[in-house]
Amino acid sequence: CLRWQKALKSRAPQMRVRRNYPYRGIGDGQVTTLRRRFVPDTYLGIELEVNQCIPAPASPAWLQLQSILITTLKEELDS
Repeated sequence: CLRWQKALKSRAPQMRVRRNYPYRGIGDGQVTTLRRRFVPDTYLGIELEVNQCIPAPASPAWLQLQSILITTLKEELDS
């Protein structure tokens, strides 16, 4: 996740990329529930939250962000 965050900041320096902000990362949610259900060797979860003002259907900003997220995550998983 740290590498992905660094890649996002490099690819899109205008974006604010934060980890667990404003949350502590331990609250109930899908990822937390799955972490309790599966052993660490079989489950790895990443939860991504995008500001609600960005995802407008087919808007250029949303399409660009999707591309950046997918590309950078793939690059980091492949490295």
